[in-house]
Amino acid sequence: MVKNPDTLFAYWHISPRRRAAAERHYGRPWSTMTKNIRLYAAPHPGRLQSGSGDTPLPYHDCRDSRVQGDEAASAYLRPVLPGGAHAADFGILDDDSQFVPLVRSSIVCIPMSAHAYAHSARLHSASSGIMAPKSEAGTLFEQFSVYTLYSKDEGVHA
Repeated sequence: MVKNPDTLFAYWHISPRRRAAAERHYGRPWSTMTKNIRLYAAPHPGRLQSGSGDTPLPYHDCRDSRVQGDEAASAYLRPVLPGGAHAADFGILDDDSQFVPLVRSSIVCIPMSAHAYAHSARLHSASSGIMAPKSEAGTLFEQFSVYTLYSKDEGVHA
């Protein structure tokens, strides 16, 4: 949800069933897992919907205390791309610090403002906090389908 041209408000619900599936898969309680929100930015909504393009989508990770608590269910997110489109994934980091998304937000468009325009120029030039996704051959998570964790005994086997 757009709060203003500089800030998004995110809220989420991870069902008890999904939490239990993650706990079974990783063999540890939900409370000990590192939670993360990955905020993706694009100049227009179509880029987020299709995922197509010559370059990977930039993203910003938020894993501070706002998202770590067992009952955490919302957070204000910055930085955002004024005049652009955003989507967020809520997930966990596995033992190798790989991000495993559990739920995805809808796409929101941020309005442009004079203040936001100046801020946008700084965001485009600062790449230290924005990272491109890694792509590797094969699947990193053989027990995951897109946003569903399941056991090796379930699902489709190739």
